[in-house]
Amino acid sequence: MKKVSIVVMCVVIAGMISIALPCLTQAAWIATDYQSYAQGDVVKITGFGWQPGESVSLVLYDSTDLVNSYYTFVTPAQADINGIFTDSEYIIQPSDEGRTFLLVAEGSSGSLAQTTFDDAGVLRSFKDATHNIPRDAFAWGATVYARASALNSRPCWQIKWIDPNSNVVATHNLDASTLSTRNDSFVVPASGPSGVWRAELWRPDNNSACPSAFTGPNPQYTLYFDVAQIVIIGADNSYIASHTPGFNSNSSILFKYTLDVNNESGDIEKTFVRFILPSFTGYIKSAKLRMRVLVPPSSSRTYNINRVTVPWDVNVINYTNQPLIAAGPPTDSQPTPTGLSAINSLMRWDVTSDVSGFVNGSFPNNGWRIVDSAATDPEGIFYSTEANTLLGNELEGPVLLIDDPIAFSVPTMTEWGMIIFMILAGLGSVYYLRRRRRV
Repeated sequence: MKKVSIVVMCVVIAGMISIALPCLTQAAWIATDYQSYAQGDVVKITGFGWQPGESVSLVLYDSTDLVNSYYTFVTPAQADINGIFTDSEYIIQPSDEGRTFLLVAEGSSGSLAQTTFDDAGVLRSFKDATHNIPRDAFAWGATVYARASALNSRPCWQIKWIDPNSNVVATHNLDASTLSTRNDSFVVPASGPSGVWRAELWRPDNNSACPSAFTGPNPQYTLYFDVAQIVIIGADNSYIASHTPGFNSNSSILFKYTLDVNNESGDIEKTFVRFILPSFTGYIKSAKLRMRVLVPPSSSRTYNINRVTVPWDVNVINYTNQPLIAAGPPTDSQPTPTGLSAINSLMRWDVTSDVSGFVNGSFPNNGWRIVDSAATDPEGIFYSTEANTLLGNELEGPVLLIDDPIAFSVPTMTEWGMIIFMILAGLGSVYYLRRRRRV
């Protein structure tokens, strides 16, 4: 009898798995370590969410010809017991210059995933002077460490650092050497401004030392990065799914690297994100939540972000015990990007009112929920904080950009004098006008 019970239990478990896996295999994905490369660079490809031991074929297409393959990888990638693989077979060739590639992965189980990358020259930003931790969000006063690669031997390559208002804040000449790889650094001004900055890499048209003339009206490459007074990289995050009510992505070795959003009947997926805020007092001028798109939905959607009103545990939250959200309209709603160009793009929601409430104590910091506003497919997928660790950077996971926490300060003696003068002047004006009316 005991053996029969065990057999029945195994059959039930197998049945549950067979029902859940078709939905969960949607999490299979691939990513490259960078979005842009230069000649001679090795493209490191990481796959995740595949079946343990699965064989994955990789094919490269030129984005201008999605019918004929540009390059087929000789050896299929092999997922390990956790469904992860890495591949570094492809090296950027001289003929690749200016191309944008679509990389398609197909597993032996039938799972499909894709991503894009390009050979557009390389200018990358880093958190550290050793150029080991890529990063693209920096606080006021922080140092942006830049590395330009695949340069020719002409001395006067140049980087222009440009603020969100298109003002050239600094121009740095890279003529200390004629190496193909040269480094630069830029200190973000202590007062900003906040927003999307850019660094432009300009190519010289002769062998003269700086200053020199530059080829064409456009830079060789443009790097974009976010700036805010306070930048928080990484968050508690997880997604839940209606098709498996007890599922928790963060506690799953297979699915903790993605944050899924979907609103199809029978397959509703919601993402939850919460940041640990630093201690400060004041009023928030602006706060934005930034997420990087791993898999864009195939048609444009609108994603709502709502403030969560009760605590939740990142390793326990699931569809059954999901927390409540604030009543009323969402904190913000944003349209999703779509198409190949949307891969690795960024979405930003305005969460100023919520962060202000977290800071001044109007309500507790329980983070946010992100959902599709309408009940229909298709699915969109973001990178989670854990993807930063997997890919070895600080580019992928959620980022919170807080601008201008303006604290009240005690007036100085000069300021008090001005305040008293203005009060007395106002009282004098009132007295004079009242006297005039009595005449």
